[in-house]
Amino acid sequence: MDGGIYCSIMVLNSVIERMGNRTLEPHELTLPQWLALGTVLHSGPEGVPHAQLGQRLMLSKAPVTGVVDRLERIGLVERHPDAKDRRISRVVGTKQGYDKWYEVKTTLSEKTDPDLDSCLTEDEQNQLLQLLGRLLESFAPKDEAVAELIARKEAGTK
Repeated sequence: MDGGIYCSIMVLNSVIERMGNRTLEPHELTLPQWLALGTVLHSGPEGVPHAQLGQRLMLSKAPVTGVVDRLERIGLVERHPDAKDRRISRVVGTKQGYDKWYEVKTTLSEKTDPDLDSCLTEDEQNQLLQLLGRLLESFAPKDEAVAELIARKEAGTK
């Protein structure tokens, strides 16, 4: 991949993350916390083990623990022992967590940047989605965590 494209994607990612964090600030969440909450909630009532949450978010143990600690402190998740292996802690969403996640999702949907529509036509937006999808397909097998998620999705498991 051309270095200019790679660099532009990384810079755009950084800008989008900052915009996401500013949007989430009134909800007293950071982007990583909201993404972790969504991952936990979409794992179902059994929750997700810490290690798997870290893999899905592409975070190491310490940052995942910090994110989960914060979400637990504000009542959005709980830690439960695994039914089969008590050494494993599963992160489970609370009712308050579901409510907060959907509240933020609604805010993000309402705050769609109007500049995107003036910057790219609908056809260009569709083309961009296709191109980004192709890039993801190309890079995903090279990333162990993403490759595992894709394999699970293709197998029809969580």
